Amino acid sequence: MSRVVQRWSFSLCLVASLAGSPGGTASQGEAATDSLLITSVPLGLKVYLSQDTGTAPGAHWDQETEGKGVPLVDAHAALDERHFKGKTPLLLRNVAPGEYLLALVPVTILDAHHEKSAIDDTLMQRAFVAFEPLKPSSFKDGLKGAAVYSITKRPDTADSLLVLALASDASLDDMEAHYPSEDTFFIDPDVGAAKLRAAGLPEELIPRILALLRRGGKLVLNLGALRFVVNALPDQNLAIRHEIRRDNSRLANAEETVLQELDRLQGAWEMTALAGSTMPPEIIKALGFTIVIVQDTFAILTMQKRSAGGFITVNPSARPRTLDFTFDEGAKKGKKDLGIYKLVGDTLTLCTAQQGAFGPPLREDQRPGDFVKTEGFSVNLYTFDRIK
Repeated sequence: MSRVVQRWSFSLCLVASLAGSPGGTASQGEAATDSLLITSVPLGLKVYLSQDTGTAPGAHWDQETEGKGVPLVDAHAALDERHFKGKTPLLLRNVAPGEYLLALVPVTILDAHHEKSAIDDTLMQRAFVAFEPLKPSSFKDGLKGAAVYSITKRPDTADSLLVLALASDASLDDMEAHYPSEDTFFIDPDVGAAKLRAAGLPEELIPRILALLRRGGKLVLNLGALRFVVNALPDQNLAIRHEIRRDNSRLANAEETVLQELDRLQGAWEMTALAGSTMPPEIIKALGFTIVIVQDTFAILTMQKRSAGGFITVNPSARPRTLDFTFDEGAKKGKKDLGIYKLVGDTLTLCTAQQGAFGPPLREDQRPGDFVKTEGFSVNLYTFDRIK
């Protein structure tokens, strides 16, 4: 049987997730410093642990990506039965400090849509191992196998590791059914809620997300075109990463200048001025009108509650530069506002012609030509400051 039939490259994200540091799992208590607690969501997965020599048979690297490729293979030394340790949850003793390969079995490597599934993106992925010969028919209904990760056992520390192996489309209901039942991580509720809100996560989901993070320490959630990876940190804060899912094709053929401009616009923007308004600046700030931009999506928050959302389209080559908002939720669902913008440092000036909730689509000649509020026509001029 061929060792490698096909190579797939996935983006890697290495995040410190060994919870033996302050803020780690409370269940360890006075565990010995040579111990390693391995658990998973769901429980009951087979665990293989072996020293990482960097040249394990079957782990053929994609040289074109300078060793960052994650190969799909049909054999791997990490799955030798000599390395089988038991099923999760598993507490291992006498684990020497060093680098290890951790393999979990079985997981669904690819789902029926050929999307990567049940893979923990908070760990360094080394290989995906298929349990059958790799051929076109193997992928018809998905592909089951093993996920192999690189992990580090630190000296003088009782380490703990939680691996997420739920399907990529797992719902919050699925997570609540499989996560550990006890709270083992402490997260400042106000800081955590603010961080999730600023990332554009829906207000009504935040309490459930925080509850899951207290139970498991990390979470992967798909919402529309975005995929969020959230980790609890030792300082009771959260680290949040997001990415565009592969089935979102809006940016698949975007020009590099567009992607670079989107990068400049990423983050949360709080309104600090509204041209023509008689409200004093402190009242405007108290409204908390905020636009959160994540990749090419946006969410509008008012008084810290999400009121609308959709996706943006930018043209950095236009003069002035254009920024359009297409709404797919809220009172203006299906509507599109046409705007222009300028970004200087951490100040965003935005002038938009707004399509009414019951009005006809705007024409291109109705787009503002300058940064001026127009009386008698629905054109507003805003100033936003980046929230840091």
